Amino acid sequence: MSTNITFTLPKRPAVGVRGRVVVVRTNYYEIDQVPKGPHYHYDCKITDKVPTVPNPGKAGKAAKPIPKAKVSRIVQQYVERVLQSKIRVVYDGKNNVYSHAKLPQDKLVTEVTLESPGGSSDVYKIVLELVNTNPMDALNNYLRGVPPADRDQVAQFASSVNYLNVLLRHWPAQQYIASGKNIYRSQGATRMSSGLDVWQGVFQSARLGGVGMDGRPTGE
Repeated sequence: MSTNITFTLPKRPAVGVRGRVVVVRTNYYEIDQVPKGPHYHYDCKITDKVPTVPNPGKAGKAAKPIPKAKVSRIVQQYVERVLQSKIRVVYDGKNNVYSHAKLPQDKLVTEVTLESPGGSSDVYKIVLELVNTNPMDALNNYLRGVPPADRDQVAQFASSVNYLNVLLRHWPAQQYIASGKNIYRSQGATRMSSGLDVWQGVFQSARLGGVGMDGRPTGE
């Protein structure tokens, strides 16, 4: 049962005077159209299935976490080989997969094989389970100046913003080095002492616009 609540964004605190002034370069691009219709949120779990070359010396030890770059490859292989690229998904690099089209089943358990240049291969188990279906209405209403009216709409609103963030991050994360909402590239790196490099990068995030000083949407 939904309970009516008032959804108001917190006001900005007073401007401080401590510290020193710095210049921050930012680029803002307006998203003038958000996806229509529902999107589907899936929980994603990936585990080692059967290592091709087991190591007896490591028996009994906890399995090492799968590197993020390899996890992204596993999801990409799943899209290409299992879904045959008919349904595109975006992945946040952790445990969440979003799709604009519903997958064949609410819970899918599949094995994906990754081959290494040296000829070895590893089999991974990927489990995708539907968490919820978001109609995007709460976000579209907000952009028209209508705030969420109850807790269910607040949850839909938050899920829609997360979906946009993952959607915007997905392609750059496949091309460059991703860490959270930060995207880095090694080209043009500056060498420092002790073997350290400084990489250029950007912070990317979907932010709400059209918000008045009272924290409520203006619809503009």
